[in-house]
Amino acid sequence: MKSSAQPSPAPPYGAATVPGVDHYENFPVGSMLLPRVLRPAVFAIYHFARHADDIADEGDAPLEARVRALRDLHDQLDHAEEIAAGKPVAAADATARPLDAVVSRLIEPVRQHHLGWIHCHALLDAFEQDLTVSRYPDRAAVDHYCARSANPVGRLMLELFAVATPANLQASDAICSAL
Repeated sequence: MKSSAQPSPAPPYGAATVPGVDHYENFPVGSMLLPRVLRPAVFAIYHFARHADDIADEGDAPLEARVRALRDLHDQLDHAEEIAAGKPVAAADATARPLDAVVSRLIEPVRQHHLGWIHCHALLDAFEQDLTVSRYPDRAAVDHYCARSANPVGRLMLELFAVATPANLQASDAICSAL
């Protein structure tokens, strides 16, 4: 008979919280409505986006350090893309610092679900823009920003669910930009 005093196993990655994100979120990240097989990918994408956004928005690091950290994430995404594609690691890369955990966690979901790395790069571009732009002169400028901030998340979700048709991408972009 199993004792009730035995500890229960740890929940799967991202089951209740997103590791490393130590602040309140006002929305559920991994709804039980998501298919279980897609949850690790959703959490990896969310954790990456949250981490990059925190670099841009949280703490008291100077502007130059924040920009440098976001650009370093661009470089890490490039390296992760090579790993995901199965390219051999060049000798120069062998001495580079290891990938951040948030970038490493993207490799398998991106590979498994054929997600576009370009969307993660777009998010980083938007977070860098957040550091220097606080007002937009017109709707076209806002739309350009949304194409790199909100829309990539919708596109990643469509790719994750394997429904990234032109019509769905257009509708998703409209919804994400509106939000």
